[in-house]
Formats: sequence, C-alpha cells, structure tokens
Amino acid sequence: MDKPIPAFYCCYLLRSTKMPASLYIGSTPNPVRRLKQHNGKTQGGAFRTHKDTHRPWEMICMVYGFPSNIAALQFEWAWQNSCFTHHIPDEERITKPTRRKLRPKLDPKGIEPPVERWKLVRPRYTIVQVLQNIHLLLRVKSFQQWPLHVKFFASDVFKKWEKAKPKKISLRDGIRVELDESKPPTDEVTTDETCPPPATGIHALDVEYTALKSHLQKSRFILENGTMVACGVCERSLRPSKALVLVCPLEGCRSASHMACLSTKFLAGGNGNALVPTNGKCPECKATLEWTSLVKELSLRTRAIEEVEAIITGKRSKTNLSEAEEDFAELVPMAIHGDKDSGSDDDVSDDGWILQEVGGIAEEFELGFPAEDDAVLTTRPG
Repeated sequence: MDKPIPAFYCCYLLRSTKMPASLYIGSTPNPVRRLKQHNGKTQGGAFRTHKDTHRPWEMICMVYGFPSNIAALQFEWAWQNSCFTHHIPDEERITKPTRRKLRPKLDPKGIEPPVERWKLVRPRYTIVQVLQNIHLLLRVKSFQQWPLHVKFFASDVFKKWEKAKPKKISLRDGIRVELDESKPPTDEVTTDETCPPPATGIHALDVEYTALKSHLQKSRFILENGTMVACGVCERSLRPSKALVLVCPLEGCRSASHMACLSTKFLAGGNGNALVPTNGKCPECKATLEWTSLVKELSLRTRAIEEVEAIITGKRSKTNLSEAEEDFAELVPMAIHGDKDSGSDDDVSDDGWILQEVGGIAEEFELGFPAEDDAVLTTRPG
C-alpha cells in the first residue's frame, strides 16, 4: 500500500426531508461535497438519490475513522447488506432475507420436470434497524478493533439510537458516539463580511491533513536535525531511513519509537489478543495516544512528500488526496465486476442505495446470496 491513511473517510446515512422513510447509505472522504452531489447542487452524485421527489437529502449520521477507502467500502457493504454479510453471524442478524419464487427452470428437451428456483431478497429496513446494525457491526470481530466513531447530526435520530441500542451490551471502550448539537447554518445575510458565521454540522468536520501540521513539523525537527535519537521503548538508535518511526505529537515531549516496539508496548498494556493497538501511553510523557493518529502522521510523512510540503508551507498540493480517494472508490466496483448495467438508465456510478421507499413504491431490491463476502465487497446494484 503506497497511499497514506486518508485524512477522513466515513460511511454516512442520508434521509429524505420530503419522504423521511427513504434512507440511503454511502461512503465518502468529503461529506459536504458528497451531499451537494446527492442534492444536485454539483455534478456527480448517485442515481438512487437523483429524484426531485426525495430532494433535498440530509446527512443524519456517520461512522468515521476508517484507515483506508477499502476499509470504508467493507463496512459500507456490510451495513447495506446486513442480512447477507458474512461479518455478522446468522444468530445475531437483526433482519433476515426473504425468499422469492422465480420462474421454474425448464428442461430444453422436455424430459425432466421443471426445477423450482428461489432467490434471496433483501428486506426493507426501518431507520431503527439501520441504527441497530451500526451497533451490531461495531461489535463483531471484523470491525470491533477498528478506530471508528459515530456522530449524529439529528437529535431525533440520536434519540432513536439511544432507545434502540442494547441495554446490556456496550461498545468497546474508545468508540465515541456523539450528537452534534450545533444549529444548522441559516440563509440570513450578514453585514459583517470579516466575521462569517462559524461552521456547523458536517461543514465543521476536518477532512484535510491540516491538523497534522504541528505533528509533521515536530517529527521533521526530531528525526532530521542530525542528532541521534533513541527509541523510547528499546532504547536503541532510531534510523528513520531503515525503520518506521512514530513520534509523540504532544508539545514538550520528544519521545520517538520504533513502530514495532510501541505497538508491542501498547498491546501489552491493553487488549493483548488484538493484532493492532487502539491506544496506549507514551513511554516518556505517559499521555494516552491514539494509535491511528500516530500511524496517520507516519503514513503521510513517508508516502506523501508533496502533500507534507504543502501542509507545512501552507500551499495547496497539486494532488488532492481526498478527491483521489473518492475517485478510486467509485472505480472499485467496475474494476472488480465490470459494468454489468452498461447502456441502461441505471449505469451511473453509485456508492450506496436507497433502503426503503414510502408506500413500497419505486424500488425493488433483489440480491443473490453471495458465495463469499469479500468477492462482492463493493458490489452496488445499478
């Protein structure tokens, strides 16, 4: 993998403001841009959200913190297809697929009797079931150690989450679930152009690497000033050109460690059964550090030199990593499965689909049972 960990990547849930029972799941590294596309304000978007009868859409919650776009696509598919995904054990599924009878298969020679055929069909999900599936996916082995968090942007949806979540089963420590209570921006024109209103909701999300500027500057100062630096764990000399080195981001702490050494230390102090740590204490300042933050800075420092220079100097990089991640995510289904619906009205690249329609109209959802979950990881019906 030669790309840095994305600055931001999330799986999101949309709700139609005109038809609140209509929901949509997708993924993106830039929620603001993606929502504009769904609402037809900018070019792009998904075919399933193009109807004016459903627009505008609102983003009501998201799961974020994915270490790569592929990881987000894995979670997205499992969330969209919770009744099919192999990540969820059968006995724990909240919804079950139903069977639909198809036309019998006839023997071309007319000798054998017709063979009955059935197709598994995804049921219609309610918003409560969609929220329950978030809680379930964050608890299964496949995702429970991922550095994920949940954010809600609608108080009524958050209340449904609080009411629907299991009372005796909690999420792993470290998974934040929060409600953004900031008021949405208004269309009122302000006379003070020098003091624009503060960003709220998804507009306040940090989807760039700018927050890592001080961390990157500190790493450069410690690792590239010619002074010998010892690992904070094994105390051997650090050689950034030959080994992966993590640096404590806190001001006043000069601790740096081999990634393997710090990982072992974090796992020993936390969940020893996990393969990747979630957090741990700095060997020097003893502050609790998030593993994802440390490796995100490392991946950016070692895999995106131009982006690092742009962040430190304040100039925009020629390569927009956020847009590149989203473009790649759009191409994954076609690269794996081909454009099966080419030439149809639905041959628009899509990152999710509507889960339910009011009155049971407009959309019919059929999906063959997958042989292996990974084989259909990013399949999207046209």
